[in-house]
Amino acid sequence: MEWGGVRDDGGGRPSADREAVIRSAISRWRVGLIDIAAANRLLALRPGGAVMIEVARPAADDVLTRLRTGGTFAFRSLTPWAGAPATVPPPAPYLLDTRMEPDDLEAALQVLMRRSNQEAMERGAPVLYLAFGTLTWADRDGAR
Repeated sequence: MEWGGVRDDGGGRPSADREAVIRSAISRWRVGLIDIAAANRLLALRPGGAVMIEVARPAADDVLTRLRTGGTFAFRSLTPWAGAPATVPPPAPYLLDTRMEPDDLEAALQVLMRRSNQEAMERGAPVLYLAFGTLTWADRDGAR
């Protein structure tokens, strides 16, 4: 019998090779969760960078409440396109509004999608980090 292209041991279990691959992946995921290296995107967040979209509205507790109930969101720029009237649209419960320029928002979303797809290929699950606030600290030597 085959399981994911790998023969099992006859008892419905994956082969030892397949099990080793699975255990290795789980180990990498666990290490990645507690990784404090500069490569950790949650710890090396660069505010204002191309991969960060600051949400102007709704409030963080409203976002979290909607996510907890299985709700989804779309992004919208509050900055009008060039030549469009400068009116601020009313809030909507399913939209994450940002003050980013529309072109910058589109570029940031493309980068986030590409990185999420990369994580899916490397780790088996698409990832999108959502942070509620940031913290900047300085080491004893003053390094931030």
